[in-house]
Amino acid sequence: MKKKIKALAERWNAYIRAMQKGEALPELEVPEFPLAYGIKIKDCLKTLKGLRREELKEKLSSTQFKKKLRLCSFLIKHNYIHANTLEKLLSETPEDIRESIAKALNKGVWPDEENGEKIEEVKRSNIATALRKLYIGVSYDGKLKSSFPYELIIHPIKGKIIWVREDIAPKLEELASSLEKTSAQIQLMNAQRQIRKFSDEEEKQFEHLQKQYLELSNKINKLIEDERASEQGEEHENKEEETANSEEKERGESEDQEEINDEEEDEEKGIENDIEFED
Repeated sequence: MKKKIKALAERWNAYIRAMQKGEALPELEVPEFPLAYGIKIKDCLKTLKGLRREELKEKLSSTQFKKKLRLCSFLIKHNYIHANTLEKLLSETPEDIRESIAKALNKGVWPDEENGEKIEEVKRSNIATALRKLYIGVSYDGKLKSSFPYELIIHPIKGKIIWVREDIAPKLEELASSLEKTSAQIQLMNAQRQIRKFSDEEEKQFEHLQKQYLELSNKINKLIEDERASEQGEEHENKEEETANSEEKERGESEDQEEINDEEEDEEKGIENDIEFED
């Protein structure tokens, strides 16, 4: 599994580098194995598969298409970093629940028809922990249940890609749209202000726009901070529910996890962080 994910990441890197340097585009393959948010990754790869350079160049004129590539790159890296977790999920869990795990990975949320009752409780707990690490929408209260799915968005202020719960994303997008419009108005007025003296009314309008921009920025930051706090609180509650393991088992798993984290930190250096586009 880890080798397959690494090969996918290497092909993606090669494609992006060729795209940015104007070189011949290598052929992309759509993976058949399960991936975290695999549906989105496969949809992106299908869109690119077989595209000629001229067709790709035309598509890159679209802001939405550029965003799609950035998010796909992020998701491939996400799978690459967490390849150990994916491998454990798909190789060390009972065979009769692997299909449900594969569905959860591909869609980003646990399937409602499966509650994991067929397997022992400690394994259900471990599955929930591993899936949450991959930002798959799952909750655990003795049974595995679907929870709020996550969505990737581009931070409206910082420009980096972040995870947020699906129910938060529309609110952030609405605020981001207002922020973008306000920013455009400020830039226009600022340009006019450089070449002529503003009237008192225009100065008031300019100050109002600056204040509005600050308020929108604060709302966005607060919404994201509250989301992070809520996520950490939920994670703490889930950890308290998952104390069924013995002390010896917990110590062993902690040592294994330290080893996994070290490997993942090393592997993270091997894939592009993000895609940069020429304007």
